[in-house]
Amino acid sequence: MSNSPASGAVVTVLGATSAAGGTLATTVSPQSLVYTKDFGVLASADLVMPEGGANGSRIADPEWGISIRWVRQYQIGTDQNDSRFDILIGPAVLQARCAVVVEG
Repeated sequence: MSNSPASGAVVTVLGATSAAGGTLATTVSPQSLVYTKDFGVLASADLVMPEGGANGSRIADPEWGISIRWVRQYQIGTDQNDSRFDILIGPAVLQARCAVVVEG
């Protein structure tokens, strides 16, 4: 619809308690996201390798697109070798035009 409402026409907003406005009632409306395979990805980034006494390496899988960093550092005060694995991962939209929100 591309036309404006007629002069004096009643416009009711989904969830409104009256046509004149006022407060919105609690309206629950199911929503779905319909998308194609080109819409988005689960992205991973290469983390910076540490300096200053820490050893580290990075493992990346080009097929999955995931990068994991491993860091190990000696703690002289506690005589321990601490190790950790780090991964930075999250959703990324590639082409927003490939998805639509369906309400109702």
